[in-house]
Amino acid sequence: MPRPKKLRILCLHGFSQNGILFRRKTADLRKSLLDMAEFVYLTAPLRVPYEVSSKFEGVEKNAKKDEATFALIQETFDKKGPFDGVMGFSQGACLSSIITAILERRDQKLLHPPLKFAMFFSGFRPMDERYAYLYDDGPKLRTPTFHCIGQRDHIVTPERSETLIQCFEQPEVFYHPGNHYVPSYDGATRAIRIFLSQFRDLGGLRSTL
Repeated sequence: MPRPKKLRILCLHGFSQNGILFRRKTADLRKSLLDMAEFVYLTAPLRVPYEVSSKFEGVEKNAKKDEATFALIQETFDKKGPFDGVMGFSQGACLSSIITAILERRDQKLLHPPLKFAMFFSGFRPMDERYAYLYDDGPKLRTPTFHCIGQRDHIVTPERSETLIQCFEQPEVFYHPGNHYVPSYDGATRAIRIFLSQFRDLGGLRSTL
């Protein structure tokens, strides 16, 4: 009997990181999911100085950064896709939620089928009002999501993460006892495996069982 295909997951790093560092930081998690998924890691197209936050920059600069980011995402979809889902940490989780919403709403910013799932670690809803329509116009987003939140996270507080949770119709939420990182202890990986198992069948599509 054929084995189920692995899920293909796009991975987006957090602030002041890159794809290589995020891959290293999630090594234990990846190893625990080797039989279920394969991961593609991206590095943000523009380097952001540590002391500069995008909320202090002009809209024009943000728009140019967004354009470069979406161009990279689309190129990755075209060359390495299609993807079953997306996984993001911190700012990468914020961007992952934007991508998820764009594809579900069938906005023309990105061309790719709607994702089957999304996983957000220390995620939060974007503050940029240009993207408010993705979350506020129409019903709640229906893409299945897994939200992993650190109970002692002082960078992205649980309260801030909950602003993103509220945007989805049926979110699955997992709280870990640590702070701002992607957990890889047994309880966390078990919860992630259970979540991902819903979407793994012979075609890489969500199971109807």
